[in-house]
Amino acid sequence: MLSFKKYIILEEYLLEAKKQSNASSSSVANDDKGKLHELLLAKHLHKDGKLPEHFRSESANDTHAGTAEQVHKKLKDKLDIEHPGAYEEIDRHAKQTAEAIKKHLAASGHLTDDHEIHAIHWTSNPKDAEKLTKIKNPNSNADLIITTKHKKTGEIKHIGISAKYGGLKNPNLKNPGLKDLEKQAGQPEGTYTKLFKDHKDRMKKLGYTSTTAKNHALWKEHNAILEKEKEEHKASGGKEENFVPKSKEARMAHEAIKSSLETRREIGRLHREGLSKKSDFELRDLVKSLVSPDTKFHHIIAHSHVQNDGSAISRIKDADTLADNHLSKFRNLRVGSPEGIGYNIVGTYHNPGHPEHGKEKVILHGGIKNTSGPQKGIAGTTILANEELPKSGENDEHNEKSSSSKEQIKKPEPKKSEEKKPEPKPEPKPEPKPEPKIEIAKSIIQRQRIRKPILGKNTKERKGLR
Repeated sequence: MLSFKKYIILEEYLLEAKKQSNASSSSVANDDKGKLHELLLAKHLHKDGKLPEHFRSESANDTHAGTAEQVHKKLKDKLDIEHPGAYEEIDRHAKQTAEAIKKHLAASGHLTDDHEIHAIHWTSNPKDAEKLTKIKNPNSNADLIITTKHKKTGEIKHIGISAKYGGLKNPNLKNPGLKDLEKQAGQPEGTYTKLFKDHKDRMKKLGYTSTTAKNHALWKEHNAILEKEKEEHKASGGKEENFVPKSKEARMAHEAIKSSLETRREIGRLHREGLSKKSDFELRDLVKSLVSPDTKFHHIIAHSHVQNDGSAISRIKDADTLADNHLSKFRNLRVGSPEGIGYNIVGTYHNPGHPEHGKEKVILHGGIKNTSGPQKGIAGTTILANEELPKSGENDEHNEKSSSSKEQIKKPEPKKSEEKKPEPKPEPKPEPKPEPKIEIAKSIIQRQRIRKPILGKNTKERKGLR
């Protein structure tokens, strides 16, 4: 069982290793840079360089509330003060990824000379996509929606964009809620939500007795005190495992984190228990529902993968084929050993001739995480693993045929060499003789003379084939 210390290390985005980064945006909160990236990506996709259209009202609330113009200004002002250079870096990455999106859509036939980008909408709030398209599309997770319009006919089409930003090579693709997680694992309704309720009850006993928003704000104040005490303990030469919070506020924050971790650990255990009963077929369906759910119009995933040197790699993928392409590489899906708080779906990599063929690989990691601290909700995470492994080619039937045909080619086939013998030169017509016995004797001698060079040549051919 993992210690409390190790769970702290694995708390957020469990597959991301702690590493030094020179990127200006590396110290920016994930939510802040994610929202800003969405807005700037839309701006660079728009033919006039405008921020996206939206269905939001003006708001004086937190940084992410309000219109696109409001949120953009709030985030830019915040980053300019707290993280100089970060805004310009995110803007540069968004511009690069916007160009990659245009090229990808043109190559896949979704953008043509006749169909041009007509509008960009910011649809990160629930039901925004439905307001725009007038279509119920519950599986859409589009942060942005491109509207294309045919120059001549006026035909309208929509393309959803799930925007991803940050240092994770494999980004989080979906955050299923507790009820969805219960259904996935086949657990009785209310199993996970009861565990979360028990956690909230413990929060009240600790002293967090107000609304969720106020409890979260108070915990952030307490956590700042906790972090300061940790730094002082470290500076005095103390070891991390020996740290004990001193003040009441630090103890409250510490106990809140511990309670959340214990709750998520138990949810993770029950989730692995439920998923371990699933068949290969059922686990494939689960991966598809998480990674490539059915949607009413085309969706892509646009990922700005930030590097340590401040550059970024733009990766654009079609959401509808992502799961099938990934699953086609693996056989015998099952639930493997956990990594952090959550579960792993593993499979046997199938690619005859590849050095990793036949080895067990993690296909998908599902985490159980807080939504911004222990006072708010708990949700799942969905991260694909080993995407870089090459595809084995086609489906099982084709793979079997191709592998068996390769084996046949590798085996020597001496009969083929015999079939390819050069035809012997035509024998000279025997002169007519009155005595048939002599005629037969001469014919035999002639054939023996002709066979000698042919046998010699065939012998060389056979040696060459060995």
